[in-house]
Amino acid sequence: MANNNSSQVLLVKIWFLSPVVLVFFSTLAFLICLPVLPLDVMFPITIEALFFWLTCFIGFLVGLFIGAGGRLNMSFCQYRSNPKKVRIFLGALVMLGFIGTIIMFVDRYFIRGVSLAADAMENREVLLDSKASALSVIAAATSSFGILSYVSIWVAELGQIVVSRWLKLMALLSVLSAVFFSAQLGSRSLLLVVILVHLLAWFFVFRVRGGKVRSRHILMVFLTLVGLASISAIMMVSRV
Repeated sequence: MANNNSSQVLLVKIWFLSPVVLVFFSTLAFLICLPVLPLDVMFPITIEALFFWLTCFIGFLVGLFIGAGGRLNMSFCQYRSNPKKVRIFLGALVMLGFIGTIIMFVDRYFIRGVSLAADAMENREVLLDSKASALSVIAAATSSFGILSYVSIWVAELGQIVVSRWLKLMALLSVLSAVFFSAQLGSRSLLLVVILVHLLAWFFVFRVRGGKVRSRHILMVFLTLVGLASISAIMMVSRV
């Protein structure tokens, strides 16, 4: 049993996060969607580029197996944690990400010259022409914590950890700022990562709390993916 300083929660299996499962289904989805794309993919690949891509891809899989391996296939029944330590860690994580977001806003819009009135290509050129400083490095490093801060709050609340509204607000602002920065530069990768990570985290939390996947949930996920694909296509065309 858990004592007064710990909590326990029933978790679901996370076999679907296995590297093999992810690679198989992502490759399958890519091959299925490729013939129906309304464009011709013309991207010449040299032997050197193919070798570099394979090296990065294999290194990614090896890293996943070393870091997690078979544990992704385990069924965890419970865990125990110290609520006080979790709250301290969570508060530090959210605050660090929020401060990093503020620093990034100041660095980009007041120091490096990114404009709210300019389009994505103009802002990308401004960032390329301007020299990154130590402040830019600090902003990039610290703001990255804010991207997953709201997901961390979701997971913490599963263990009956009480999170203040101010922390939730700061975490939400950090996530929305990341989406805004991505849209300002016409960057699809960060936008996709942020939305898909939160979508998977929502599904995980929903299942842990005993929720059943119904048709409306599947429809919501489908519409979200269609919306992401549409936004990505619009951003790609706008950069041509």
